[in-house]
Amino acid sequence: MLKNKVLIKIWWSLIAPKNRENYLDKIYLKEISDFIRKNILDVFLIHWAGNIWHNFLKKLIVETGFSLKDVLKLYAEKIKYHIQYWYSIIDSYFFDLNRVYIKKVLTGEIKSFSWKITWWDIDWDNFLIISGDDAFSYLASLKNKFDLKLILTDVDWVLDTQGNVIRKIDKNNIKNIKFWSVNNDLTWGMRWKVMKLLWKWPIYILNGYNFKNLELFFKEPDKAIFTQIC
Repeated sequence: MLKNKVLIKIWWSLIAPKNRENYLDKIYLKEISDFIRKNILDVFLIHWAGNIWHNFLKKLIVETGFSLKDVLKLYAEKIKYHIQYWYSIIDSYFFDLNRVYIKKVLTGEIKSFSWKITWWDIDWDNFLIISGDDAFSYLASLKNKFDLKLILTDVDWVLDTQGNVIRKIDKNNIKNIKFWSVNNDLTWGMRWKVMKLLWKWPIYILNGYNFKNLELFFKEPDKAIFTQIC
């Protein structure tokens, strides 16, 4: 069953596996792009490639001894070239999506969300990072723009102490959930990522590797494995 107006964030470890520097999983990019074309009529896609971004930026900071902001100022052209190179590879798989600058979305300059794609970005006017988390949180908060909001990760998501998926996270139970920590997360800790998404009406988190479960979610969602944030 094809779905209209879907907002998707692809977790970075799906397309750029951890501990593999400057590597994109092109097999997965082909699989997920084909899945989206097959099952979704209209999509706004946010993707991430953490191993590429983190390693590149960290090396510049270590080599120069400069702050993040100074590195962005002094190495702007080098960073832009680096970003554009990886954009071009990802865009070759999502060739039917129009890449947009997320700052223009956040400021209201871009009003149509049909068949668009974006990454984390840099506000080059102020030399600040615009994270994919911020972009997703903002778009998820817009009323009547998306019929479905999905986050695809590399696991079956939040588990209880018996190893079962926690089906729902809300303001009442989030305080009792023990989230894992990510040492190299440059934006938010995992708990704060989820708390930022509460009250955004509902968001579904699924294992992006499990295509059988993804197909089940689109056809018979009550039978699929997911965590719902509401």
